[in-house]
Amino acid sequence: MTPHLFFDLGTLNDILDAFEAATFSWVFNLHSLALATFFTLASIELGWSLFRHVLSPSASLEGLFDLVIRKVVAFSFSYYVLYFSPAIIPLILSSFQKAGTAFELCVRSGPGAPRRLRSAPRL
Repeated sequence: MTPHLFFDLGTLNDILDAFEAATFSWVFNLHSLALATFFTLASIELGWSLFRHVLSPSASLEGLFDLVIRKVVAFSFSYYVLYFSPAIIPLILSSFQKAGTAFELCVRSGPGAPRRLRSAPRL
């Protein structure tokens, strides 16, 4: 009997299932706490940045406007990712599962798998 050259892909599915279970409980337990922490830290960051800008010798109204716009854009993106994380995380997990399934099909198809993988349509 020859040993398997590839590890058991069922292990990857077990890891993904455990991660899904952990993220499912995270959504209900920590999502509101994470949002509150985000607003607290974002307020501290914005206040500290404004304080440093006002006290700098090269402070200008244009620089202040630039600072506020950059912070608002960065905070908006971070808030979006954090707020919609209950919807984003399952999408990321399902994309890993699709990639794992495609890899498993290539591995199981035999010695010509790399050639078929290159000619396969891109997802």
